[in-house]
Amino acid sequence: MTAESVERWLELDFFEEGIRVRARLLTRLAPATCEAMWRLAGLEPALTGVHASFTGRELSVRVPTDVAERAGGLDALPPESQTILPLPGDLVWAYLPPYAWSGVPEPIYDLGVFYGRDSRLLLPVGWVPGNRFAQVEGDDLVALADVAARAQTEGKKRLILRREAREGQ
Repeated sequence: MTAESVERWLELDFFEEGIRVRARLLTRLAPATCEAMWRLAGLEPALTGVHASFTGRELSVRVPTDVAERAGGLDALPPESQTILPLPGDLVWAYLPPYAWSGVPEPIYDLGVFYGRDSRLLLPVGWVPGNRFAQVEGDDLVALADVAARAQTEGKKRLILRREAREGQ
């Protein structure tokens, strides 16, 4: 495989569910965000997703501050391929600095995993554009929708974020 023929993908391994979902990085649309998420996935962090309260059909995956700091630069990404109306399968990165959310003293590093229609990045603090950087497709989107929707009634879902490289088509 040459560097030009390798596509970068992320894997969301919902290990307790026995479900692995892959998302293709949109490197041309969001190069800095994709590079940052690749660094983050290289740490293989164990993360927790909860069903979003305000944004619709989203599994909101908070990245702990210590993990975000080890990945480096997650708080300083430029606006890239921003959206406020994500589509099913979109992975969206958003950062809120300390105290941006009604008295929350720590920064918020959020990986939004959108699985259904009619979603929006409207929070109690207002519209928060996020960087759309990856896309879940096909059967993986069906599996994602299943596990994410169940988070509404079953509660949080644990996952490990990993890198995956594939030969391009």
